[in-house]
Amino acid sequence: MGGLSAGRLLSVDRETAARSVLLWGALAAQKLGLLAFSFALGRVGGAAAVGVMAALLAVVWVASTLVGMGLPDRMTFEAAAARGRDSALPADEGRLHGTYLLSLTVLTALLVLVAPVLGGVPGPGMDSLAMGLVLGAGLQGLSAPTFCALRGLGRPRWEVLSLLLMAGMLAAGLLCSELAALGCLWALAGAVHMGVALVAAFRTPGLRPDWPLSPGRMLRAGLPYLGFGVGAWLVGNVDVLLARGLYSAGEVGQLQIGTMTVRAVGTGAWVVATLSLHRLGPGKPLPWKRLGLVAIGLSALAGVGAWIFLPVLAWGHGLDPAEITETTWVAAMCAPATMTALLLLPLGAARHMAWTLRSIGLGLAVAGLLVWLQPLDLGVSDCIVAIAGGQAVVASGVLWALWSQGPEVKLRASLPGVGLGSLDGHRSPIDERLPVQSEQGTDTPDEGGGTP
Repeated sequence: MGGLSAGRLLSVDRETAARSVLLWGALAAQKLGLLAFSFALGRVGGAAAVGVMAALLAVVWVASTLVGMGLPDRMTFEAAAARGRDSALPADEGRLHGTYLLSLTVLTALLVLVAPVLGGVPGPGMDSLAMGLVLGAGLQGLSAPTFCALRGLGRPRWEVLSLLLMAGMLAAGLLCSELAALGCLWALAGAVHMGVALVAAFRTPGLRPDWPLSPGRMLRAGLPYLGFGVGAWLVGNVDVLLARGLYSAGEVGQLQIGTMTVRAVGTGAWVVATLSLHRLGPGKPLPWKRLGLVAIGLSALAGVGAWIFLPVLAWGHGLDPAEITETTWVAAMCAPATMTALLLLPLGAARHMAWTLRSIGLGLAVAGLLVWLQPLDLGVSDCIVAIAGGQAVVASGVLWALWSQGPEVKLRASLPGVGLGSLDGHRSPIDERLPVQSEQGTDTPDEGGGTP
């Protein structure tokens, strides 16, 4: 990499690069807190408790994304577009925020009631744990619009604060000796996360929650983002859902523990992409070589980290290292597909939403087919191979769309959500945007878009 600075490597200025590192560091700290919480959970309830946690969180986040109509993802792109044109967020975003909060509150209340059934492992301790996990996950989901918008604006400081507070609270799980106490601690951490998000929303112009809209208007505003939000989440987590339907809770726990390091590093790819959207949005040249270096570096970090932390993860969860060796090895080998897909998905959605959605659908279909065929006969690890195959298909499709894009980008056709009109039925400010011309000659030849 020679003398390239971090800002040049990521094709952003030094401030944006520093904020990417800061947010990733906070996410890493939160992951360590989550790891400590998982250690405590494994020691108190065994691998079955870890499996219940993985399955419940998957269900809650999928349900939250569906009910939220893709509004958090919409706010990421709208905020990035506003920052890119040096303007404020559209006034309608506050009403959408209020609608989202109302919808998610109702959903969380309903899911808490059926949490013991969703957990699938009966028992007084497990039931209390399940309810606490669902409540905490729902409260975290309520913070999504604010923190997504702040990422699009390139201002993650409030999210950093919230993540660090959560990290400390989750690490305190090591002091708990009962499943019910762990469930309560998780719910309290979610409440703190939501509280910080509300403070940030009231202090950021355009994010303050306002009077809710009707469900029809909410759907109309967020529909393009709904497909992207659900699809992108599944691209990174469908292995857990597939394993939950095919294997025991203990085997799901082994998969979750074995893939922890790769998933943690994968957040770095998503952070870099989302915080850079206002710099690498439609009409701007993409730094191909630098994006490739980021993907390669993250893949290597994930592979090395997986092997280094394998004994630590096994010890912390009270397992024999042999129980998670296979899932760890398979996840490390599949890391390049994971990192590339997570790095390219936000960029693809900002420029070619329709094609990105097709790539996601095809990739998930390939993952399902690979699970059904089980070509390697690796047990629960087949789910990791399957999702990696799907991620490779997704990355290839998005990469083709980005690489073949011409120098002129018509935002009306390519920016997600454009063409839906404003919430009152009139033309949206987005619909008034003119095509954006990319700046020719501002980057080196290896970084330009265009047909190869």
